[in-house]
Amino acid sequence: MGFGQIIFLLGIAAVAGPILIHLLIRPRFERIPYTMIDFLEVSQKQSRATRRLRELLILLLRCAIVALMACMFAEPFLRRQGGTVDRPEHHFIMVDNSLSMTYQEQGQSHLDRAVEKAVQYVRDRRAATALFDVYTFCGSRRGSKLEAAAAVDALKGITATARKADLTDVSAAASVAVREREDVFVYLVSDFTPAAMGAIAQCQSIAGLRGVSHDVIAAHKPANALVRDARVLRYREGVVELLIEVENTGSVTQKRLLRASAESKDAAVTTDDVAVEVEPARSIKYVLKLELDSRTIGDDFLPVEIALSPTDALAVDDTYFLGVQIEHSPQQRVLITGRTERQGFLIQKALEAISRAEFDSNLIIRQTQVPALDQVKLDNSDILICGHIGENFGQGIDELERFLAKGGTAVFFVSRDMSLPTAQRLYDAGVVGAEPAELIDERHAVSGPWPSDSILAYAGLDVETARAARNYTLGEMPLWSHFACRKGPETRCLWPIESGHSLVYTVAKGAGKSLLINTSMDDTMSSLTKRAVVVPLCRLILGCGTVAYGYGFPAEEEITLPAFGFERELARANQDIWVVDPAGNRHKVPVTGPNLTGRYPEQTGWLRTLSEPVRYAGINPAVGETDLHTPEQVEIDRFLAGLSDDKGQSDQIDRATMSVDSSRPLWRLLAWIVIVLVLTEGLVVNRMKK
Repeated sequence: MGFGQIIFLLGIAAVAGPILIHLLIRPRFERIPYTMIDFLEVSQKQSRATRRLRELLILLLRCAIVALMACMFAEPFLRRQGGTVDRPEHHFIMVDNSLSMTYQEQGQSHLDRAVEKAVQYVRDRRAATALFDVYTFCGSRRGSKLEAAAAVDALKGITATARKADLTDVSAAASVAVREREDVFVYLVSDFTPAAMGAIAQCQSIAGLRGVSHDVIAAHKPANALVRDARVLRYREGVVELLIEVENTGSVTQKRLLRASAESKDAAVTTDDVAVEVEPARSIKYVLKLELDSRTIGDDFLPVEIALSPTDALAVDDTYFLGVQIEHSPQQRVLITGRTERQGFLIQKALEAISRAEFDSNLIIRQTQVPALDQVKLDNSDILICGHIGENFGQGIDELERFLAKGGTAVFFVSRDMSLPTAQRLYDAGVVGAEPAELIDERHAVSGPWPSDSILAYAGLDVETARAARNYTLGEMPLWSHFACRKGPETRCLWPIESGHSLVYTVAKGAGKSLLINTSMDDTMSSLTKRAVVVPLCRLILGCGTVAYGYGFPAEEEITLPAFGFERELARANQDIWVVDPAGNRHKVPVTGPNLTGRYPEQTGWLRTLSEPVRYAGINPAVGETDLHTPEQVEIDRFLAGLSDDKGQSDQIDRATMSVDSSRPLWRLLAWIVIVLVLTEGLVVNRMKK
């Protein structure tokens, strides 16, 4: 016999209470003269003996009640000799069903091999008391406390998904099972790519685990190249120019062919094949031109597929889906904000001159002097030029992010009295590519070679225009002052300054781009707008007359498509608007402002609207989801060791073994004994009163 809370046994000392009370309230007898002394002595002897016996019985009952209550709170249990009781084994099985597990090897996918390993794990541990919880890395629990046959059926139904891996629910459920006095085991089967390792690292440690085991399903030398990203550079004269990034996430150099194709209701077009050679852990950007004919040019939206051929062992990331919206309006709408209209006068005249001379489109330029962004004017603009970043400008960060996401161009000029905290907030949100940190109030010159074609293409300038812009020399353009800037990891720098900083910082954001010009829009910090360099700068801002926008999104990211007026009317009337996901399932889609929005993370492919004109959005693997680099076994073991809390494990197992495997709780029995003794004590006291 033992006690779970032995400290409560100190309560037995409270037995002294009934004893003291008994001694203090003992009756005192007085001598009474009586003539019939013989009969009195006999009566007194009989009464005194009976009374002492009953008082002793009451004292013993009260002492027993106090002692038993102390023992009951001490959680008594009875140790069983000669063996233990088997506790139920609870196995938590986690199968990686991310897109990287669709890698084909010897005619079988890694996911199929993982399911086979998990099924064998269940069959090897088939026992009368064994229970199984089946989880996937990318999805919810597929079964709880299943027997072996049901667990095998649940495992065989697992399919790959584009969802992001998340295992936090598993650690929570396993901790609950440990607290319920079960033997908990964890089993993982995965390719342990960086995405999978990140999900494992997010799991909380589980105190009381009896064991953690795993199987690694990975190729020895994986071969995989993917289309990592694609975006629209511009659309002009029936040609859509696409900037495409190809990445090698395997361990073998990839030599492939890259092609873009689009299909409309009446015709299909494709680009010429471009030879691609990418070394492991490298990425290269390419520009493809998709020429549309009269049968396809009339469509507002085109589903463009950028594909590598031939397909490799991981085909799911060989094709990038990009919906392209072609805006048939020849006008570009420019919004210039500044403290005064005169501040934007020179840049306005330069933009108008370049547009008339070199572009097919006309400009509609509006100026505003308000310190904060005007949401209505921003929604009706394609290009935003900000001449002064003031304190109130930071209130429109969300609007700027939406503006860039739908393909807008945002240009920010610095100024001497700009709000640096606001600029920092814009940088933290990714709206600008660099953070102005400190004013350098010294004269420096802009010099150095022109940026390469690939950098200019990334910034939105096509190769032909970039080469033409080289005719305009910088001419050692002086800057009277500029800012020391901290640039972001994805930011490209154009035109270096002698101080080591750059004149232009450009970064892609959503379907649009952002430019930070490290000088003022007027002539207070330089004579930028009065020199020949303003010509290529205006080309960069106008983006060569871009009137096409791309809609390609990583899985689980919110998708936005433009909503038409009749759809917004339907939404206000509480009527449903429908889209079709890549699997062919229909979904109701909400209208948020001017857009249709939603999340559809299950599969990659096309999302399209049912209402016409049909709009397309591409759903693609999230960045890093198909990275096939598997760490060393030592690193995997270190990550898995974090799932189990060793100290908590030993304490928890000892306690569970003591209270379940080899013991029987006795507190309920003691509670019933106390109740019986209390009733008996009451009967004896009542009898004495009579």
